[in-house]
Amino acid sequence: MQSLTPVEILQKVHIRYEGNTDYPAVGEEDHTLRVAYLDDAVSALEQEAFNGVKFDFLRAEESLAAGGTGSDNLPTDFLSFLTDYIKVGSTEYVRTDKETGNFDDQADYAPYVFWKEGTKLRSLPALSGTVTYPYQKTFTRFPDGDETSTADGEGSYYIEFILAQLYLSDGDLNQYNVHANNAKDILDAMKGEAITTAPNQSQFGIGM
Repeated sequence: MQSLTPVEILQKVHIRYEGNTDYPAVGEEDHTLRVAYLDDAVSALEQEAFNGVKFDFLRAEESLAAGGTGSDNLPTDFLSFLTDYIKVGSTEYVRTDKETGNFDDQADYAPYVFWKEGTKLRSLPALSGTVTYPYQKTFTRFPDGDETSTADGEGSYYIEFILAQLYLSDGDLNQYNVHANNAKDILDAMKGEAITTAPNQSQFGIGM
């Protein structure tokens, strides 16, 4: 996988689109437009994650000291759980949805469940001790286009996506189709890798 910073992505886009190295500066119209297209490319990938694709390059693990209140902070970069189970000793907590969890809470049930509610990990009965679980992170965003961190996933995907949008704006449908199809092929490859490398529904628990 080719990891690229936003600067590298935008420079490669410029060379292939303009045929020179007179890169637009931050704040110039061309730069601002291409950064917006880069953000659109990130959004398209993030939508795939929301639709259930588990990208291995977004995998992370959290260990938190649960306070026994049934409401603990999720990581600031949390996107989704990568497990349906949290094991506490010999007891399994099973993931549920927010509506069911709140219904159980109001009905005073304690069915050993957990769920995401806003920025919180909710649990019934309340988890306590050190809780460890895998999760999928949010994608890195690049509001300025000169950040130094690398874009998540295959760098060439972003290049092809941006080129497609530039040619679409020009009304050049032939070049748009070429680069849109290239971007789709790269995305399909990333999704295929995610299917084969995504972690199984592992059991993570307290003190593990």
